[in-house]
Order: sequence, then structure tokens, then C-alpha cells
Amino acid sequence: MSSLLSMKTIAIFVRYLMLKLMKKIRQPDDDRPVIAAADQLLDVLLPSAFEFFRDSRFRQSVDFEKQSHVEQDRIFNELQVSAMNLCLFCLEQRESIIRLDDFHFWKEVYERIPVAFEEKLLSFGVDKGNARLFKDLIGIRHEEYAGIMEANDEWMNREDEFHAIADNRIKESMIRVHALVIGTADHIRRGKLKKDDKLMKHVRSWLLPLDVKINRFIKNL
Repeated sequence: MSSLLSMKTIAIFVRYLMLKLMKKIRQPDDDRPVIAAADQLLDVLLPSAFEFFRDSRFRQSVDFEKQSHVEQDRIFNELQVSAMNLCLFCLEQRESIIRLDDFHFWKEVYERIPVAFEEKLLSFGVDKGNARLFKDLIGIRHEEYAGIMEANDEWMNREDEFHAIADNRIKESMIRVHALVIGTADHIRRGKLKKDDKLMKHVRSWLLPLDVKINRFIKNL
């Protein structure tokens, strides 16, 4: 088992190095590095959402076994959409972690992500109509969570401890993760989220490390 995991880790690392090389020698009309970068980000986001979906503490917090299969599927869909939107927000705020000459590359990756996700769903056997609805849901949630982020920015900057943080990257991370925690938990609760709901703690424990992983990928590529 450990040898299989090691081989998988090596394969992922080699794939990443190949992408890094493709990006470095990329020609203006070559879309392959953009497509590959979006695909590799999806290979981080989707397994992360699935792993959290299977987490026993998370399932206990939502009374998972008591939910219908339709409701269980809906919860999983919300987690996938949240993972996608976290990545999109990281890419929108990429200026603080990338070189200026990489700006347009990551803009193209940003635009590619929803399309790549739709293609991934189709490859899983999802019909075109549902795949398109899923893609549209990402856009709907993105607009909604952006509104929460704006409110968070205004609210957090009133707090002395937050205002004292010198690193803007940390501030950006705190604002976007907190917005997604609130939005995701509220949708899972179907709009009945309470102020001290423990579900938010579980969602935060998932999204914070994922935020770090996404930004590390963007910064180091």
C-alpha cells in the first residue's frame, strides 16, 4: 500500500514539474499549460471536497445518516461548489502572490476553471444539462459569496486585532475563508444556520488548509 502511495506521489510531482516546464516555454498561442494548470487544480479541489464529505465529524454535525440520498447528494454538491469558488477567489486575488508577468496566465486559468469542471462532470457520466446547471451554480454562489466577503471586509477592518495584521495575504485569506464558511454552512443548513453552529468549525478546518494549498500551487508554479 505504501509503495502504491509513493508511486502516486512521484507521479503527481513529475506531472507538476512537466506543467512548470510547459508554462516556462509557453508560446502566446499555446493553451496547453492553462488547460493543464486548471486540470491539476481540479485534481486538488475535487478530492479535497470528497475527503471532507466522508469525514466522520462533518457527517455527525449534519446528521448525515438520517438524511435522504437526495439531501446527501445536495450536501456533496455544495462542498464541491465551495471548493471551486475558493480557488476562483484565490485566483482573483492573485496579485499578492505572483509575478507581474504571470498575471494573464492565471487570468486564463481562472476563466478555464469552470469549463474544466463542466468537462470533468461530463467525463464522470453527468449529462450535459446537469453539468451546465452545476457550472451555473458555481457562478450563482460566487456572486453570493463575494457579497459576504465584502461585508466581512468592512466588519473585520473594524476590529483592532485584524486591522493590526501587516500581511495583506493573511487578511485576504481570512476574509474569503470566513465568507465561504458562512455561505457553505448556511446552504447545508438550508438557511437555518445558527450563530454558534459547530458546522462552521468543521467547514473552516477543511477550507483553511485548502486555501493554503491552492495559494502555494499558484505561487510556486
